[in-house]
Amino acid sequence: MIKNIFLKIIFIFLLASCGYSPMLSTMDNKKLNIEIIGYEGDREINQVIISKLKIHKNENQELIKISINSAYNKKDLSKSLTGKVEDYKIEATTSFIVNWNKNEKNFNFTEEYTIKNFDDDFEERNYEKKIRRNIANINYQKIMLQLYKLNDL
Repeated sequence: MIKNIFLKIIFIFLLASCGYSPMLSTMDNKKLNIEIIGYEGDREINQVIISKLKIHKNENQELIKISINSAYNKKDLSKSLTGKVEDYKIEATTSFIVNWNKNEKNFNFTEEYTIKNFDDDFEERNYEKKIRRNIANINYQKIMLQLYKLNDL
């Protein structure tokens, strides 16, 4: 009995000090100098991405210029026999054009969601707004990973 408890405690200590750290936590130490030169498309998605990218200002680094184009579509996916929409398909595409060191690179990210039709329109609009913010946060994280990869080259 004591042997089992002793082995479990040793096992926990070995796992606790394995050195795991999330990928983005180590990237936050690296500073980038980002300037947004233009944006088009869905206003809400763009606002979230732009507000997150604006914090990346470091005059000691080379300037990275970004142009953003986002599109948001909500399509009927299925209807009932009475013609009432039951499910929607939400598709958001965000394109980034990145200019650095006289180079240009395009990044396209697409997210798709399927949602049920709400009886209350107010709740449905709020839910869609949350989905848009989540999409913007996901796309921000994806573009930052790509920028850190470019910065390491």
